[in-house]
Amino acid sequence: AKEKELEAQEKERQLQLEKKELEHQAQKKELQIEKYKADLSNVTQRMLIEKFFNLVAATIVKHFSGTKSNDLGLSETLIKDMRNLSISFSRMNRLLVDNENLRKKAWELIGLSDKVKLPAFKDALLYSRLSECIHLNIPGGKNVYTSNSTKHEEKAFYQEVAALLDLQVKEYDEEKAELARTADEIEGV
Repeated sequence: AKEKELEAQEKERQLQLEKKELEHQAQKKELQIEKYKADLSNVTQRMLIEKFFNLVAATIVKHFSGTKSNDLGLSETLIKDMRNLSISFSRMNRLLVDNENLRKKAWELIGLSDKVKLPAFKDALLYSRLSECIHLNIPGGKNVYTSNSTKHEEKAFYQEVAALLDLQVKEYDEEKAELARTADEIEGV
């Protein structure tokens, strides 16, 4: 009888160990998912900005070519750069920040609320265009990831523009992502 009791205790202990291991694996997986979202956040935000600025450029070209461009302080060279999508994102951003009248007109024409403000983007988000390879290989391609510590104004911008472009903003937990990175470093991954 005592032997059976010890055997039952051993089985119970084994089950508890297995349960703890499964919980640990689930936590580790959750952290890895947050890390992957964090890793994708820069690329998905850049994709959103690229699509948005291309839409704004196309709208400006369509509605303000010729003599109308002078009304908003736009040169024909600038319109040509927009038409050819050769305007840099940092230049487009500066143009929309500096030219309030143009920004308001563009927002109105594309159907974006005039309350939506352009956030102060990190330079890395405005650096060059993403390759077609990136556009074709982002899993799902419909999500834009932002950190749970992203400023309110920036979150609002991403949410409004994402809705306009039929995308969804998903938040990741920055602390969990950092824990996963630390765990990977410890494990040598």
